[in-house]
Amino acid sequence: MAGQPPDVIQEGDYEVPRAIRLTFSYVGSRIELISAEQLIMFVPPSDPMERGSERSGFWFELRGGNDEPLFRRIIAHPIETDREVFPENATDEIVREPVKDPKGVFSIVIPEISAARTLSFVGSPSESSRRHYEPAREIERFSISEVIRRATQEHQ
Repeated sequence: MAGQPPDVIQEGDYEVPRAIRLTFSYVGSRIELISAEQLIMFVPPSDPMERGSERSGFWFELRGGNDEPLFRRIIAHPIETDREVFPENATDEIVREPVKDPKGVFSIVIPEISAARTLSFVGSPSESSRRHYEPAREIERFSISEVIRRATQEHQ
């Protein structure tokens, strides 16, 4: 069910929320999972999940077995394709220059939702000149069972 709360662990009279911190690296537009860590923490509620084929931006979604969205978080595009460059002279303009070979690392926190089957990154093109004008599309998809396996394995 869309917007359902994350699964929780029952500890006595308390419900403890479960989440996973995922760290990814990227080279160009290719995103790779490099670590997963199980957490006990609250994750803010999902962002609205209205469908829109012409929507631009960047977000990640947890999706169920029928590819239905269960959780969505809208975030800034994590792939840095240009940078602010500050002038030596303080009176000159700050400019943006393209990054020749984008690479870096970013992290997200997802709730553990038992019905989730995949984590999808959805976004507009990485190039800043096209980022706000072209509709978002799925960029990368990860299996939640693999994410959980990795988080459990790294925790031991």
